[in-house]
Amino acid sequence: CCEGFYGPDCKPCIGGFQHPCYDRGKCLDGIGGNGSCSCQEAFKGVACHICVDPSKHGERCDQDCSCVHGVCDNRPGSGGVCRRGSCLEGFSGDNCDRMAAPCNSDGLHEHCHIHAYCVYAEPDTKCVCRDGYEGDGHSCSPVNLCLRGDRAGCDKNAECVYGGPGSVSCVCVEGWTGDGKVCVEINNCQLESGGDCSPNADCNHLGPGQHECVCKLGYMGNGMVCDLLNPCFNKNGGCHALVTCQGGARVTCTCPEYAGDGTLCYGSLQDELDMNPKLYNFRSFTQKYRHFSDDLSGNLTLLLPSADAMLSPGLTQSSFWRTRHHLPAFVRSHLVPGIYSIEDLDRLVGTKLGTMNPPTVWEVSKCNGSLCVGHARILAPNLPALNGYIHIIDRSLTPPLSDLPPEPPTLLAFLNSSSNFTLFRQHVLTYNLSGDLASSGFTLLLPTDAAVQKYLSGTNASKLDSSVVKYHVIPNELLFPDLLWDGMVKRTMLGVDHQVQFHVNSINQMTVNNVPLDSFTETQYGVIVVLPQVLQVQRNRCSKPFTVQARGRCTDCDGLPVCLFGYQPVRERFPANMRPNCNYRKRVGSMKKSVPGCTMKCSRVLTDHSCCPGYYGHECFRCPGEVGRWCSGHGECQDGAQGTGECRCYEGFHGTACEDCEPGRYGTNCSSKCTCDHGKCADGLAGTGRCDCYKGWKGASCSVEIVDDACGGVCDDNANCVPGPQGSTATCACVAGYEGNGTHCKEVDPCSSSNGGCSEFAICTKLAPGERSCTCEEGYTGDGTVCLEIDGCLVNNGGCARSAECIRTGPNTTACRCLLGFKGNGRFCFPINLCQQDNGGCSKYARCEQIQPGQRNCSCFSGYRGDGFTCRGSTNREVSNQLENAFFRQMLLKANVQNLLGSGPFTVFVPVERLDNQNAYEEWKDSARLQDLVRYHVVSCELLRLSDLKSTQRAVSTSGYTLHFSQQQGSVWINNRSRIVQSDYITFDGVIHHVSALLTPYSLKEKPVQQPDKMNLTSAAVFYGYTRFYKLIEEAGLLPALAMAVHQPFTMLWPTDEALGSLPPERQRWLSSPDHREELAAIIKAHIIRSTVLALSLAGPSSTFRTMHGSKLRFSCDRTLVGAVLVNDNAARMVDRYLTFREGLAYGIDHLLEPPGLGAHCDTLENRTTSQGRCGLCQRISPCPFRHHDTGEWETCSIRRSRGRSWTLDWYSYRHYPWLNMDGCRRVCRFPVWLQKCCKNHYGRDCQVCPGDVDNPCSNHGNCSDGILGTGRCSCSKGFRGSSCNLCFPGYYGTNCTACDNCGKWGNCDDGVQGSGKCVCRKGWAGDRCQLDLQSLPEECRQCGPLAECVPGVGCQCRPGFQGNGSSCVPELPPDLCSEYNGGCHQNADCNQTALTVNCTCHFGYQGDGFFCEPINRCVEEANGGCSDFASCKFVGPNKRDCECLPGYVGNGVQCLEKLVPPVDRCLEDNGGCDPVATCKDLHYHAKTAGVFHLQSPSGKYMMNFSQADAACKKEGATLATFKQLGDAQQLGMHLCVAGWMEGGKVGYPTRLASLKWARTTWAWSLVPHREPVSQSSNLSLSLATDVSCLCPADYVADGAFCNGVLLNVLATKPNFSTFYQLLLDYSGSSEGKELVDVLSHRTADVTLFVPHNAGFAQNQTLSGRDLEYHISASQNRWTLEDFQKHQTMSTRLGPNLTISLGSNEVGHLSTPQPQLVNKRLVLDWDIPASNGIIHVLGAPLTAPPPTTSPQASRDHRYSSGALSAFLVLLLLVGILAGVGFSLFKRKTDVFQFHYFRDQDQDQDQDQDQDQDQDGSGGGRPKPTLLSYPNPLYSSS
Repeated sequence: CCEGFYGPDCKPCIGGFQHPCYDRGKCLDGIGGNGSCSCQEAFKGVACHICVDPSKHGERCDQDCSCVHGVCDNRPGSGGVCRRGSCLEGFSGDNCDRMAAPCNSDGLHEHCHIHAYCVYAEPDTKCVCRDGYEGDGHSCSPVNLCLRGDRAGCDKNAECVYGGPGSVSCVCVEGWTGDGKVCVEINNCQLESGGDCSPNADCNHLGPGQHECVCKLGYMGNGMVCDLLNPCFNKNGGCHALVTCQGGARVTCTCPEYAGDGTLCYGSLQDELDMNPKLYNFRSFTQKYRHFSDDLSGNLTLLLPSADAMLSPGLTQSSFWRTRHHLPAFVRSHLVPGIYSIEDLDRLVGTKLGTMNPPTVWEVSKCNGSLCVGHARILAPNLPALNGYIHIIDRSLTPPLSDLPPEPPTLLAFLNSSSNFTLFRQHVLTYNLSGDLASSGFTLLLPTDAAVQKYLSGTNASKLDSSVVKYHVIPNELLFPDLLWDGMVKRTMLGVDHQVQFHVNSINQMTVNNVPLDSFTETQYGVIVVLPQVLQVQRNRCSKPFTVQARGRCTDCDGLPVCLFGYQPVRERFPANMRPNCNYRKRVGSMKKSVPGCTMKCSRVLTDHSCCPGYYGHECFRCPGEVGRWCSGHGECQDGAQGTGECRCYEGFHGTACEDCEPGRYGTNCSSKCTCDHGKCADGLAGTGRCDCYKGWKGASCSVEIVDDACGGVCDDNANCVPGPQGSTATCACVAGYEGNGTHCKEVDPCSSSNGGCSEFAICTKLAPGERSCTCEEGYTGDGTVCLEIDGCLVNNGGCARSAECIRTGPNTTACRCLLGFKGNGRFCFPINLCQQDNGGCSKYARCEQIQPGQRNCSCFSGYRGDGFTCRGSTNREVSNQLENAFFRQMLLKANVQNLLGSGPFTVFVPVERLDNQNAYEEWKDSARLQDLVRYHVVSCELLRLSDLKSTQRAVSTSGYTLHFSQQQGSVWINNRSRIVQSDYITFDGVIHHVSALLTPYSLKEKPVQQPDKMNLTSAAVFYGYTRFYKLIEEAGLLPALAMAVHQPFTMLWPTDEALGSLPPERQRWLSSPDHREELAAIIKAHIIRSTVLALSLAGPSSTFRTMHGSKLRFSCDRTLVGAVLVNDNAARMVDRYLTFREGLAYGIDHLLEPPGLGAHCDTLENRTTSQGRCGLCQRISPCPFRHHDTGEWETCSIRRSRGRSWTLDWYSYRHYPWLNMDGCRRVCRFPVWLQKCCKNHYGRDCQVCPGDVDNPCSNHGNCSDGILGTGRCSCSKGFRGSSCNLCFPGYYGTNCTACDNCGKWGNCDDGVQGSGKCVCRKGWAGDRCQLDLQSLPEECRQCGPLAECVPGVGCQCRPGFQGNGSSCVPELPPDLCSEYNGGCHQNADCNQTALTVNCTCHFGYQGDGFFCEPINRCVEEANGGCSDFASCKFVGPNKRDCECLPGYVGNGVQCLEKLVPPVDRCLEDNGGCDPVATCKDLHYHAKTAGVFHLQSPSGKYMMNFSQADAACKKEGATLATFKQLGDAQQLGMHLCVAGWMEGGKVGYPTRLASLKWARTTWAWSLVPHREPVSQSSNLSLSLATDVSCLCPADYVADGAFCNGVLLNVLATKPNFSTFYQLLLDYSGSSEGKELVDVLSHRTADVTLFVPHNAGFAQNQTLSGRDLEYHISASQNRWTLEDFQKHQTMSTRLGPNLTISLGSNEVGHLSTPQPQLVNKRLVLDWDIPASNGIIHVLGAPLTAPPPTTSPQASRDHRYSSGALSAFLVLLLLVGILAGVGFSLFKRKTDVFQFHYFRDQDQDQDQDQDQDQDQDGSGGGRPKPTLLSYPNPLYSSS
C-alpha cells in the first residue's frame, strides 16, 4: 500500500491518507497494518483528536483553555471554549464566564423568555437564550444540533442521538468504535477473542464488525469449531492403495495382508496382477487361460507387455494368440522360472532364459543402451512381489510357431477317426450340426454306436430325432473333468428348458442324468464326452416372456421418445399435441436451460425360466402322478419353483398321488361309503362296495349272525354257510381274506402279485389274510402305494455348508455346490474373490471389487461411464471399437489426426459406410485435405444431444469450418444434405451421432493442392495468407531462432492481415520502428509455444500454455458459439486452424495479442553441462543420451545394485555383500535447454517486480533477491527496514535514514522517513538537544509563547504587531468587512478580505464572478461528466456527479475496467514447498501488481521524456504498460503514487476518489495528454510475474526450503546421525554428558562438530564420554571447509587436537581424487549449517587418545597405596593381556570395517603417524606389523 493506506484492501488511515491520524500521530499503515494511530505525546484517542491534558487545547495541545466555570473542550481545534452544556448554574457564554444579572437596577424587570436569562450590560439589559435554545431572548426555541449540517460534530459513521435542547450524544454505528466524534472500523479478527474463531481456523475480515471463520487446511467445521480431518480420507493419507491408513495427528501406513513398509505394499504375483491397474491389460488377456493361476504358484519372473503394447493393432486385431490352444503358449512365454532382478539380468547378457513354455527361450541382450529380453526392451524393472519380480516390456513376446503344440482335431475329424461313432456322425451331418459346432465352444455327450442301436430298437425307430441329438449338445461350454461338480445343471442345445444334470453316484462315478461318463477328448473347438447310453429327453422348464415397464427419459415433445438402456418405448411417437409432463436441459442460444418436455413409458421383455405345470422346485422335479394327470387327476400339485410337490387331494381321495379313495369309500368319484359291520368292503376306485363277511356273519352288510349250519358241515373252516337267493339251497362262501369254492378255502397273500399294488419303491408286508401294508423304501416317502423321492435338502440343508446350495440328486441323496463367492466341495466352503475369474462378470472396462463373500461391486474405470457391467469409454475408444464406426475409424487412421484424444467434450458425426461416401473420401484423400474432412465431423467444447441440435443453428467444427443445423420432416439435417439417422450414443466424454452422408467443409475446386510436408514457415505464411505477421517475424530477427531444432516443432498464433491492418496507424508505425525491435520480438514470442504441436482437442476446454516469451496463453470455449475458441479470455478469437508446415503448426487469430509482463520475462537458450551418462564400468563407458553432446570428459560414480529390495548400505552390507556397490564411470554431457528466466529486478516463477519498483528496487536502499528462484526479499542497507526498505529503523530519520543526534535523556528524536531528526523535549525541558531546564527561568516567563517576549518582573508580552496574553499571540486584524452581508458577495461565494479590499470567489461547484454564482453541471460541461466510457453519469449537486460502472466492469466510475479474477495463495497447499517450520508467502498473491512495475530515472522522479522512457524500457527488455494492464494491476492492489509514461505516448497517474458506496477511498488512473513529448518529463510504467518465498523462523539457518536449528536439533532430525545422537543421549545421564548436551543446545555455542555416519559404526560399537568429547571443537570455533584449507589442526573440547588432511582435489583424466581425512577418518560431507555451529560428516567415529597422568599424582598414589597397589597392578596386567588378545581377535574378524583399503606398508606408516599424533612426539616406538588381508572387491583382479 502507499503511505497513508493500510490492510489488504489498502484503506485510508483515520484522518485521510494526506493527513493520517490528523498529523498528530503515526498510522500503522502498509499491507500488514491495521490502521491504528500511535499518538504523539500530548495527544490521545483513536484518532489522536483529544489533548492528554484536560485543560489544554490547540494544534499542539500547548494552549490553556479559556473556559472559566465549565468543562474545557480539550480538542485541538476547539478554540479552548467550554463544552456545550457544561456551564455551572448561573453562568453562561462560550467560556462560561458570564453571570446572570438581576436586571432590576432601575426598578424595572426585563421580561425574558422562560428559557432565557437577563444580562446586564451598562447601561442596557439584554435577554439571552439559555444553552440549547436559540432566539432573541424574548422568544427561545429548542435547538436540535443533530439537524445541523455538521451533525453536532458526530463522525460520519456515528449516529447523532437527540437528548434534549442543545444536548446530543454521538454513538458509533454497529461495526465501528470510538467516542462518536471519531469512529474507527472494528476488525473482529484483531480483537482478543480473534472473532471467536477456532484456533484451527483463519479469521477473515469482511468489513466493519464483520468477519468469517474458515477452517485451516486439514480441518473441517463451521470455523467456530474445526475438527481435524482424517488425512486417510484424502488419497489414503499418502499411503499405498493396498495399505490400511490410520489417521490422527500422524498417519500410520500398514500393509495388513501384504509385504512392504506402508509406502509400498506388494503381495504375490497373482495379487499384483489382480490389483495393479497398469497390469490390467495383460491380466484380462489371460482370463481365458484357466491354468494361469496354477502357473503363478512358483517362484517366477514375469515379463509383462505394457498397456500400449497390449493394445497394439498386431495383438488386438489378431485372434491367433487368443485361441484356447495358442493362448497358454503365449502366456507361458512371458513367464521365466526363477527370480531375476534387473541387475541379475544385466549379468546374464549374452545368455538365454528358459520360459514356462519349454521350447521357448529368450536371449538377454543390450539394445540402445537398455536391457532387452528377446526382442522386447525393459521399460520398468523390478516391480516386487513375494514370489518374484515383474518387469514391464515395450512389446509382447510371441513364441515361434514351431514352439506351439499341435492343434487338436476338429469334431468331424474325430468322428471319422473311429468306427464306434458312425451312427451319431450320420445324425450330425443329417441335422447340419457340424457348422454350428465349428466355431463356438461346446461339449458333446457322444453315445456309442451300440448305445444308439439299443435306443432305436427300444423305441422302434429308424433314426434319432433331432431333439434327441441336440439334447446331447451343451453349447458355449467346455466341460473338462476338473470343471464338473456334483449337482451341476447345464442347458442343452434345445434351450434352457431342457437341462441335463451331473451327479456323482454311489460308487463315486460322475454321471449325467444317471448315465455314467466314459472318456473325455478335446477337439479344436470343444470337448467330447463318451456315453454308453442315449439320454432320454426331459423338459422340466417352461420359459415364458414377461414385460417390465420403466419411465423413459425426458426429451423434446416433437421428437422421438427416449428410453433407458435396453428399453423400448410403448409407442413409436408421442401423441399429437401432448402436454409436457417433465423438464429437461437443452441448449438455448448460448446457454443451457431447463425447458418443458415429454416422457413416455418404456418396456423391456424378460424371460421367466419357471417350471412347467406339474414340476416343482428349483430343479423342476415332476409332481406325483402321470404326466398330464398330476396327482392322478384327483388333486392339485403344489408345483412351481417355490412348490413342494405335495398333492392336495379332493374330498374322498387319498394317497401321495391321490391315487385311491379314502378307506371305506368306493366308486370312480370315491363318493360312496361302505356299510360292512362285520366284514371287509370292496372299496377303492374299482370297488363295488360289496361286503365279504368275517366268520359267523352274513347279510349284505354282514350284520346278521349265523346261528345254524344249513350246509351240513361241508364248508371249510374259513367259510360261512349262507342261504341262497330267493330261498334256494345254502352254499359255502369263503370268508374275507380267503379264496376258494367254499368247501375248500385258502389264505390270500396280496403281496404275491404286483407287489401287492404297492409302489415299486415300497415294501409290501402281509398283515393278515388278504391284508397287507406298503412301506416306502429308504430314501422315499409316501403312503406306500405311491412313493416319492425324499428331498434331502429340506433337512439341515442336505448336509451342505451354510454357504452352499443343496441340489437334490436322488432319493434322499444330495449334492452340494458352493454359492457364488465361495469355493470347496460343498460340504465345506471357503470364501474366494469373485473378481479373480472373468473379472467377476463385470465389464472388461470396469474394476471388480469384492464387497463380501458372494458379493462384488462393478465400477467403470476412470475414463469410462456406465453401470459397471456395460462401460463406455472415451469417444475415441468407442469410435475405434464399435463396428458401425469402422468407416469413420478408417478415415481417422488415414488422416492421422488426434481430434478425439483430449478431455472433451466432443460431439461426433459418424457417416455410415456407403458407396458415395467412400468415393468422396477417396477424392479428399487424393487432394491431401483428408484432415480437414475428418475434423469437420467433430465439434469440441460441448456435448450436443439431438434435442440440443434442434435448437442450435450452427456450430464450429474442430477444422474451423461451420456446421449448419436444420429440421426437416422431424429429422435433424446438417448443411441441408446429411440427415442424422441414429443419435445420442453417449460416451464418457461426448456423444456420437450417425449421419447419412459425408460432411464436406468446402468444395475441393476452391482450394489449391496442399503439401504441408514441403512447406517451410516462409512459404506457409504466403500459402495461407499471413504475410504481414511473417514480415513482423522477419523484422524482429526471430527467423534464425525458429530455425533451431531445439524449438521445433512449435505452435504459433498468427494474427490475420486484416487484424494487423486494422491497428491504429501509430501502432503500426510503432511495430515497424527499428527502435522497438526488442519489444516486437517479445510480442511475437508471446504468440509461440515452443517444442509443441498443439492439437486443440488436447488443449482441453480451458488450458494454459507458456509461450516462448514467458507469458501464458489460455484457450477457452466461446459460450456464444458452440465450438468457437477464444484466446486469453476474448483477447482474440481463433479464425483459422491447423495451418501445418514442416516446422510446426499455426492457428489464425483476429487480433494481435498484447502480452502482460513485457520486460519481466527473459527466457533464453543455454547449453547446460550435466552428468547424464549412465554409470557403468570404466572400461566401457556408456554414450550420452539422445540429443546430448559428449564433452569428452567423464567422472566417477557409484554403481549401486540390489536384489529386489531397497537396501541400506551399512558396514555389514559392505562386508558381506560386496556386490551391492562398486565404483564406476559416466560421461559428462551437454545439451541445449530453454531456461525460464526473469529479467533484472524481477523474481519468482511469474517474474514479479521486486518490492519498490523496477527503477528503484528495494527503494534503492537494498538488494533484491531476484531471478526465477529469487524470493523478492530485500536485504536493506544500514538504517533502513521494511519489505521494500522504505522505512527507517528507530533512531534514524529522513529519506536517507540518517542517524539522529543524541537528544539526551530528556528528549526523543523525531525519527522515521517523515521525521525531521529534531529533538522533541519532555515537559520542562527545551533546547536543540533538550539540555535547558525551564525551571531555571523566571516564574512569570515560563509560559511565554513563541511570539512573545519575557519582561522580567512583568511576564510575557506579545511582540509588536501581535495581540494576546503572552502565552498565545496572534497577528492584529483589520475590521472584518466580510462579517456583514457576506461583504456583498453571493451567498454561494466566499468573501476574502485583503486589507480593506473584498474579493468574492464562487464556492467550489459554482461558476460566476462571485457576486453572482450558479451551480456547475459536470454531466453537461464535460464529455459524459468525465466518467468512463463504460459508466453512466448522474448529476447530484453543484459540480458533483456520480459515475457508476456498467455491468461487467469494476472501478470508481471514472475508470471502469473489466473484472479481473484474483490470484490464489499457493501457500495454502503443502506450505508452498517450504520447510514445515518455515513461513511461506506467495509473492504473486501478495504483490498484487498483475505484472506491472515502475521504472524511474536515475536522475530522480519525473526526469524522463517519452523518448528517454522508451529507450529505458528497451534496456530493461520490456515495453511500456498499456492502460488495461495498469487497470488490472490497480484492481489487484497496486497503488503507485507516481505518474508515468504509458503505451502510445500517454502519461497516467493514479487518483484516489471517495466512494460513498464502499465507504472507502478507491483508486483510478487518469490520462494526461502531452503535446510536446520531447520536453515533458515523467517516469514510466512497465510490467511483472511470481513464486513463493520461504522464511525460516528466528534462530534457524538455511534458505527456507530447509531450516536448521541448533546442533542437537539437526542431529535429531537427520536419520543418518541416529547412532551418534543416541550415544549422546545416553551420555547425557552423567554431569559431564549433560554439560556437553547443553553446549550443543545453546544458541551461542558456535562450535564445529564431527558426526560419524551410521554406516561407519561397527556392530555393537559404542563410544565413551571422552570419545564423544573428542568429536567437538573448542567453543567459539566454527570452521568451514574453507577454514580448514588454512589450518591443519583443530583443538577439541577434550583437549587434544584433530589432524585435518584435505589432500589434492585436482582430478586429471585418469587420476583419482585423494580422500579428505580427519584423524585418518574419511570426510563424507562438509558444511552442514546449524544456528550455533557447523557439522562435518565422517565415515567412521573418532577414538579419543588415552588420558595423561601427572608424575606427582603417580608418586602420591604410590606412597598411599601399599599392598593394594600391587594387587591393582596385577589386575591391570591381566586386563592388558586380555585387551591385546581381544584386539588381535577383533582385527582378524573385523578386517573389512573401513570405507577404503590400504596396503600393508601404508597401514604401518599411518599407524606410526597415529601414535605420534596421540603422544605428541614424532619419535614414538614403531608398532609391530599388522596382518594384511586382501580386499574382497579387488581380489579377483
